[in-house]
Amino acid sequence: MARQAYAAFMAKTKHRSPNYPRLAFDAALEKTRTIDEKQHKHSASREVIAQALGYTTFNGSSQAVITALKHYGLLEPAGDGLRVSADAICILKLPQEDPERTTALIRMTFGPPVFADLRSRYGEQLPLSARHALLTQEFAPHAADEIIRVYRANFDFVRNQGGDVGGEAPSSGRVEQQAETPVPTAGEAGRSRTYPETSIDRVLQFQIAEDTDARIHFRGRPNRLAIRKLIALLELSADAFPA
Repeated sequence: MARQAYAAFMAKTKHRSPNYPRLAFDAALEKTRTIDEKQHKHSASREVIAQALGYTTFNGSSQAVITALKHYGLLEPAGDGLRVSADAICILKLPQEDPERTTALIRMTFGPPVFADLRSRYGEQLPLSARHALLTQEFAPHAADEIIRVYRANFDFVRNQGGDVGGEAPSSGRVEQQAETPVPTAGEAGRSRTYPETSIDRVLQFQIAEDTDARIHFRGRPNRLAIRKLIALLELSADAFPA
């Protein structure tokens, strides 16, 4: 039953990729500057923001831009609408050499989960395997290529702005720190378990709702049987969550 439900879900979603910013950060920042010049810190509806960006209506094109700004944290919820965030104001208003601006710039550029994950794993130099890693996270091939392009453009932009991009994820990013001790799974509570030094850590990340991400951390060497058990456990746990 669990396998059938999972197969049905994947059949419905196989052509969809998890969300990610479709704009490089420098382009997104200029869009935010335009909004700030017209709306300042005031909350505005998506329709008003779309018009500030030069669109006649809130349509697919304007929605993609606004979504990208939200992913970076350049726009934040305010009441029933959106407004330019405090971090965005910091980047737009402070001089380039200001440390507070640099910190905010790095935090926002690599804030989207997919970019934070890539930065945590690889730093600036993405290996060829990075594309495969994105495909295993349910990103479509064209999306994986676009993510890599935007990620590299973001590194170039931050460096040109004087930021020390390094390889570590920002402390306020959404990438979770991996625990030194694995969390016991169902049926293993109270029983210690050690992993060999040669074990492999692998993280899969999915966007399962508009504002909800799921991260699955595998420690060890899971096989197909283990994955099927995981699917069944998730199916059994579904009733614990609201409809």
